[in-house]
Amino acid sequence: MKRYGSFIIILLALFVGMSNVKALKVGTCDVLISYKANSSSDNDIFICKNQRFGNPTDSIYYEGSGNKVVLNNFNAYYLALNSNVVLGIGETNSISLFHTGEYQVTITGKGVIKFKEDSYVKKINNGELVYNYLYQGRTVVNSEKLIYEGTIKEFISDYKELAEINNLPSEYNEEDYEMVQAIDYISMTSVSITDEWLDKHIVTNLSKSVVDGYGVVSYEETKKEETQKTDEDESKTLKSEKVILVSEKKINTKYKLDVEEKTHEKEKYEDQIDDYEILSLYDVNVYNGKKLVTMKDGHYTIKIKLDDDSNYQNHKIIYVDNDGKVAEYIDGVIEDGYIVFETSHLSQYGVIAEEANDAIVIEPKISKKEVATKVFKLSVLGIYLIVASLIITIVIIKSGLIKRKRKRRA
Repeated sequence: MKRYGSFIIILLALFVGMSNVKALKVGTCDVLISYKANSSSDNDIFICKNQRFGNPTDSIYYEGSGNKVVLNNFNAYYLALNSNVVLGIGETNSISLFHTGEYQVTITGKGVIKFKEDSYVKKINNGELVYNYLYQGRTVVNSEKLIYEGTIKEFISDYKELAEINNLPSEYNEEDYEMVQAIDYISMTSVSITDEWLDKHIVTNLSKSVVDGYGVVSYEETKKEETQKTDEDESKTLKSEKVILVSEKKINTKYKLDVEEKTHEKEKYEDQIDDYEILSLYDVNVYNGKKLVTMKDGHYTIKIKLDDDSNYQNHKIIYVDNDGKVAEYIDGVIEDGYIVFETSHLSQYGVIAEEANDAIVIEPKISKKEVATKVFKLSVLGIYLIVASLIITIVIIKSGLIKRKRKRRA
């Protein structure tokens, strides 16, 4: 029974709701939904029960009563549902990691939502486990009202300050706290959805299917509705030979999409992506005549053409920042010869993939770092053998010379 209780607390702390359990509480917030906006490095944003969140026209909206949350073109790295939530979808919604636990989620509305299941990676700091701490079912937070994370030593060291913030007992007692191992969101990976998973977790009258490992729930429009929307979408779309940009809002008719191919520079970034290969790399911008248009803090869908991906699998998108670093990996969906993904800004984006393995026996992958290490070790061994051979040769030659001198003296 004790194990079962601990298991429930672990699920709660991971923001995964289950039936017949109390909602996760962060400070004074009874969490209905938590999410990360665009990146694994973002802080969790909490939507609290009975507290209004956003406005009806915002990308995510909760009126503050009931359990229905409206998603309007919502782009999130991570979305966790903590209890029986109804998602009302409008337009296109993309979620990299979708947490449902063992219960079912109801989806309604006239839109599309696509998502993958989560795969947790536990957090370790210098070989020690990192935890969240729960006191009487309430999560301990820091001075910024964010969930506190730390090793046991760090928690004890920070205890005085945390006690004041969270109204904890003045003296630390380990038995007062439930400890739940923290999650490394940066290392989290998505898991492909199956038809069985969709049937078990998603309740909807809308169309639901599995596309390239994603779960997709969508409203099917009539022909009349499709014709009306096509005319509207033209005012939100910019195209080039290799890239298509679709904006949530209408775009000025004078704007032009500028796509500069950077594939020849891919060697700069190959060391940062391990076993993946860069298939294409583009700098995507929008111009009004000769003036660069700043396209930030928006909601955009980008489609990059895949010329020949028959020899590749597990396609992803990389975002390269202004410092020339691969700052983020983004999941994409393969549609009609394009890889499609959501973003909030325009920048340099690349398509990466793994080589398809046609062999029946799958050999373990060796990273570039491991290859470099082995080459170095073999090089050192080679040099050692050469030096040893030279020393042996010199010894043999000298030995021969000494013997000859002795014979002459004799």
